[in-house]
Amino acid sequence: MGVLLDSWPLELLVVTGGLFLAIYWYLTSTFDYWKLKGVPYLEPTPLLGNMKDPFLMRRCQHEVLNDIYQKFEGNRYCGLFQFKQPELMVRNPELVDSVINPHNKFREFGRKMVSLSLLQMLGSFLLFFIPYLGRILKVKIIDGESADFFKKVVMDAIEYRQKNNIKGNDFLQLIMELKEKGKVEFEKDLSKEDSYLKNHLTEYSNNTKEDSLEFTDDLLLAQCLIFFTAGFETSSSTMSFCLHELAVNPDIQQKLRKEIDKVLEDHGGELTYDAVQSMTYLGMVVDETLRKYPVIVFLNRECTSDYPVPDSNLVLKRGTTVMIPVYSLHHDPKFFPDPDRFDPERFTEQNKRTRPHYCYLPFGEGPRICIGMRFGLLQTKAGLASLLSKYEFTLSGKSEVPLSTGLGTGTGLGQTSAAGLPSLTVLEYPVPEDEGYSVHASENGPPAVTSCGECRSPVVTHSPVAGGNPRRG
Repeated sequence: MGVLLDSWPLELLVVTGGLFLAIYWYLTSTFDYWKLKGVPYLEPTPLLGNMKDPFLMRRCQHEVLNDIYQKFEGNRYCGLFQFKQPELMVRNPELVDSVINPHNKFREFGRKMVSLSLLQMLGSFLLFFIPYLGRILKVKIIDGESADFFKKVVMDAIEYRQKNNIKGNDFLQLIMELKEKGKVEFEKDLSKEDSYLKNHLTEYSNNTKEDSLEFTDDLLLAQCLIFFTAGFETSSSTMSFCLHELAVNPDIQQKLRKEIDKVLEDHGGELTYDAVQSMTYLGMVVDETLRKYPVIVFLNRECTSDYPVPDSNLVLKRGTTVMIPVYSLHHDPKFFPDPDRFDPERFTEQNKRTRPHYCYLPFGEGPRICIGMRFGLLQTKAGLASLLSKYEFTLSGKSEVPLSTGLGTGTGLGQTSAAGLPSLTVLEYPVPEDEGYSVHASENGPPAVTSCGECRSPVVTHSPVAGGNPRRG
């Protein structure tokens, strides 16, 4: 005898069936979200939404997102689902505008933070795609030892500056001012490169009281951590992809080297800040590298209030996630003809004016544009200029053309690459007849970007090829 029915097996079957239906309803309860709003969307799979292949590590996430982007050609936006969460993919640049207006402790802990374990990757997945569940479970991506190390470094530096009345012209000083005064005091005459930062921070300072954010020590520490981790792997990966493309396109490499040599000659052989900034073609080459291999393949924004999408009847409810497919915009032939071809000429001032501004977003845009943009670009350009002034890069027998980005769970090509990594032969420049170096890809992870044990040069690991003797120019 069952409690409610005559037979307990029947009762168990009813309870089990009811529980199954309840779980199924919960997992699919949002799947009519875009249909009710009249938004074109891709039919989701229960539990995984449209992310089945990335979750099972069958395909890269940017490949799946790019398929969705291509499927809805002609639409300004489309709907998709991250698990059960509905997200809007924005395909139109104008609409994007409206939406986003050597071994030491640092290296040791930096490596730990970008080399995530399976558990940390699952935690990252939760925080990114189901943030409310991640907060409930108190998921942490950074291990306690690394967090404690960086917290001590940052807080010790702040205490020392305050105790000795020291003011630095750097990122930490800006963060300290924001915490103490609620705003940043800018110099009267700012460079053109700094003007964007002033505008965004001024806008932040003028926010209403209810929109302001309490600037705690933990929040200050978080900004310093993201500044460090965001530049730890990204610049080196960009340099590696760039060197690969220069090896594939020797005419571009030669043109770039000619500019670098000329600028260095004009600056007495010194690689100064002004020297790097005057390398116009180098900037174009780096821009094209970031177009073809964006560090972050998509951006997410969350509606903080109900948002009427311009020129449509669609109203996004508060809390809805909007996705901006950076990789797909960068590879859309409407904006970048023959997108798989590496062509720095796309970034002449004249050519940049012929396309929408918001179809190129390597650092994001708007108030939340990457705070380390200038630092990352300078670091990447300086590394490339240093290498190309001394070495010539050619493809090796292991080179893969075109490169495949492999499989992974991260949000950027540099973090997910596991196959088809740049494998180059690099010869000293000017090239001696009997000497050379070989640059190898690492066995796993991103393209090899470690420091050389002999000369400490960044970006590549080089070793003498047969018959060669190490000699640096």
